[in-house]
Amino acid sequence: VVELRLQRPLLDTDGTTALELHILTSSALHGQPARLQIEPPAAFAFEWAAGRAPQRPLGAGLGGHCDAHPAGDGSLPPCYAVRCRVRAVQENGSLIGLPHCAETEALLGCCYGEGRAGRPVFVQLLPDSRAPAFPPATRLEVRFEEVRVSSSAAVAATARPDRWNVTTAVRSREVSGGWRECADPAAGAAASQDVEEAVCANTEAWGPYVVRDEVSHPTVALYAGFVRALVVPRYTILSFDNNPVAFLFELPVDLPRLGASVRIVAPPGFVFTSSHFDPDESSFSPVESQIGRRRVLNLPDGTLSERNGPVLTLHVSAVTGSSLRANTLYGFMVRVDNPHVRPLREDNRWIWQTLMDEGVADHGQAMLWAETQGFVLRGSIPQLAVSPSSTL
Repeated sequence: VVELRLQRPLLDTDGTTALELHILTSSALHGQPARLQIEPPAAFAFEWAAGRAPQRPLGAGLGGHCDAHPAGDGSLPPCYAVRCRVRAVQENGSLIGLPHCAETEALLGCCYGEGRAGRPVFVQLLPDSRAPAFPPATRLEVRFEEVRVSSSAAVAATARPDRWNVTTAVRSREVSGGWRECADPAAGAAASQDVEEAVCANTEAWGPYVVRDEVSHPTVALYAGFVRALVVPRYTILSFDNNPVAFLFELPVDLPRLGASVRIVAPPGFVFTSSHFDPDESSFSPVESQIGRRRVLNLPDGTLSERNGPVLTLHVSAVTGSSLRANTLYGFMVRVDNPHVRPLREDNRWIWQTLMDEGVADHGQAMLWAETQGFVLRGSIPQLAVSPSSTL
């Protein structure tokens, strides 16, 4: 596993998040149906289509089904399509075509699973022996669009290790010691009765999946969220320098009195150009409907700003006894240079974290996490060239 990244690493949230998993294969995959099996920690559920009818009979068209843990009555659990995107990149950077991975909602089937927390999700790589080969050192990039993270109480109640188990598995044509053929289910014919474990697809009989490679990877960290975090720009114009931007936030718990800080990471292209300063009365007028008549406090005296390009860190305990209190609105302003090019939609977000400062136990460890959707930047009005009129 090269990378495991969660777009919104939050616990106790009603929404879903995207999860990116990058894997580097150690051996070639070709000539056999092959798939990834991804078993998440108990906190995670790939449930985008849970509760809905399966998109298609996965055992026939894709050569796979959710057969890892049959139900108590011996029947196989239902399989549902999971919304995902898959890319296969070779060492030289060229892409391997995955024609069986559909982009439309009606034809999802590249990824599938039971849709329950802690249950495996499968990524079908090679549907049959005619699919493109995957050479060694192929980088598989899987992005699951809709992943739900359970509450911290549910996580604490499980004794399962907090790790991701990823396996590659392949099928063999040999079933019960010999070659078998059966009718194509798509043609409406019944499969041969003496082939109990075979899956019929285009007159090829395949046995169950056998694990080829396996790896265990630690999970991503999960955090509690802010009560609120808002970013209010004065100007939403591309290339506008020293734009006064107001920031407002509220925490669910008190920060430690010593060694705590708040870090804000701007979207790509933004640059912090000043230390923080106190807002004026009109700074938060655009978000008045969200905060009502609540009082907004300035940051505690002695708070120090540290800026590094798109990153601003506020050390809030520079004065002994100062702290940020829970359920209290704090506001401040910073001047920011707007980018020349709009950030990509998926990157247009401001990330907030509370951290422990260096020199304190567990320094650098995030305690709280939040994101604020970035504002839309528009182009500036170009200067007009005025040509003198001519008289004929």
